[in-house]
Amino acid sequence: MLSWRPTVDDSEIIKQAFISQEVDEPAANIMLASISDSTIKQYSNTYKLWSKYCAENNLDVFRAPVIKVIQFQQELFFKRNHLYIQQP
Repeated sequence: MLSWRPTVDDSEIIKQAFISQEVDEPAANIMLASISDSTIKQYSNTYKLWSKYCAENNLDVFRAPVIKVIQFQQELFFKRNHLYIQQP
């Protein structure tokens, strides 16, 4: 069985987020290397959902207003049944 490895797109979005915050590329590469594959895998689906949400709402993935980030989180919680709290 092959183990899952993050795709270029999965790690590239993280790298682009660093660069969008004015981190130079060599530093972004070092910071990206410090993130484990399992962490990238854990958040991969959420990154893709965020990207889709931004496209549907004409938002910049890296510079969306805070209210839009909150609305996205609400959508995940209520509409997509992605629960971020432990259920008793």
